[in-house]
Amino acid sequence: KAMAAMDLVKEKYASNYKKSMNDDGTYVYGDISTPYVLEFDSLHYDEHGKVYYSFHQYEIVEDDAATGDGHAATLNWYTVYEGENEVIPMF
Repeated sequence: KAMAAMDLVKEKYASNYKKSMNDDGTYVYGDISTPYVLEFDSLHYDEHGKVYYSFHQYEIVEDDAATGDGHAATLNWYTVYEGENEVIPMF
């Protein structure tokens, strides 16, 4: 269900990203020509016990080309409640 929710986020905010499979059967979305990523972060319960998923969209920034060191620069966080088709961006 989390992956279906991530597909909603991808359609609305990352339509040019391509799917890439992880070893555990989950997947992330990324843009091959740029270092942008959209991935599932976690499952939560709100104060009423309703399930929602959070997703992280970020850019991988290389700080040192010689060492490959870098960091992730957040573009946005998204929330999708289970069974709903609304994507809620944090900012």
